[in-house]
Amino acid sequence: MPINTKSESEQHDKILIVGGYGQVGFSIAKQLAPQFPHRVVIAGRNGEKARLAATDVGHGAQARAMDIFSSNAANALDGVTLVVVCLDQADTGFVRQCLALGIHYVDISADYSFLSKSLSGNSGSGQSSDA
Repeated sequence: MPINTKSESEQHDKILIVGGYGQVGFSIAKQLAPQFPHRVVIAGRNGEKARLAATDVGHGAQARAMDIFSSNAANALDGVTLVVVCLDQADTGFVRQCLALGIHYVDISADYSFLSKSLSGNSGSGQSSDA
């Protein structure tokens, strides 16, 4: 039987920082990584930028290429317990995916109207739920 050298929390309690190689996301990653070694995952559409940022952050930070606007964004949430989003978004689909999976969600750049749409049932598709 193979020996598993990673702790349970290192495998399943990942902190995914979407937009983690941008200015705000990178700053957050640098603050979190020393406190949560091997748990910070820097994510964005450009896998190479994410990898370079993860290397720069250190402390076992990892990289993950993902696009939160794609229909299969939930596939990148394996092992994640907290998502920190550091980019603007208009569609609430990714928020809903996170919440449906029981993943804690923090949005650094969202305004009140976006967050209220995320919780009210309006998908942000441009159609009002007031009709």
